[in-house]
Amino acid sequence: MTVIIREHQKIAVLGAVGRPGLYEMAGPTTLLQILSEAGGLTQQAGKEIHILRQQDNGEKERIVLNVDELLRRSNDTNIVLKPKDEIIVPFDQTLTVYVYGEVRNPGAIQFLESKGLTLLKAVAQAGGLTEWANAVQVLVKRKDPQTGKEKNLWFNLKKIIDGKRPDFHLQDGDTIVVK
Repeated sequence: MTVIIREHQKIAVLGAVGRPGLYEMAGPTTLLQILSEAGGLTQQAGKEIHILRQQDNGEKERIVLNVDELLRRSNDTNIVLKPKDEIIVPFDQTLTVYVYGEVRNPGAIQFLESKGLTLLKAVAQAGGLTEWANAVQVLVKRKDPQTGKEKNLWFNLKKIIDGKRPDFHLQDGDTIVVK
């Protein structure tokens, strides 16, 4: 009689999952299988999943997958994991923009990074424009991350509302000024 002892390989699952931890891999295991075993993604999960994979030269390769693509087209993007893979599900970040001037409820507006926020939606969340608002010249102040200098970006909100111009995607820390 021969006894074969198999070593089960472990995979680390970290971040916005129901039960982060080390999971055993007994045979071929896909990303969706291990995420399911880890309790699935939580509501705080961002829009990407990162897999850190050990290369033969000792360096780690980072594989980045889009959550929506993985769930929609799982046959194409559901990769087979390798022993010692590390799966990281980043938490979605809460971002803030500020709306001042001729809107009904000026102040800070928070949004999730994965959901995004546009200029038109931010003005709407601030209660909309007052009757004194100049919708033709709306200012977005944005700090350039490289130089630290503030840039002034001007928008015609009427053209955005009419569909003549695309809406503008906001970033964390942007300040909207409606004159």
